[in-house]
Amino acid sequence: DGGVSDDDNDDDEDNDNHLPTLAPPPTLKHVISTIYNYWITKRSKLKKPLLRRYHPVTASNDTNPHMVFRQREQEKRRLRKKRQNDIEAYKKMVVLQHDFEKLRGLCEL
Repeated sequence: DGGVSDDDNDDDEDNDNHLPTLAPPPTLKHVISTIYNYWITKRSKLKKPLLRRYHPVTASNDTNPHMVFRQREQEKRRLRKKRQNDIEAYKKMVVLQHDFEKLRGLCEL
């Protein structure tokens, strides 16, 4: 008989019964504990709070390039400059009006 014997088939069936066993799934308490310890370790490495809103305010004169969120120095700023109706502005407006009239004349051709 050139075929497969019954003994060979029995060996294959025995191998199917010897599957590797898996570790039981972790409990919720273990998962929470692992996550908590991860963040505590990360916070202790940084030596400051993890949330940016709880970081101490960086001084505006601090030159450390890694401390990027600084309060701006308060400058005396005006939203708009007060315009004065002076003669130079009037002359510029007259020249501008004249140029636009020339442009309109060219467009009508």
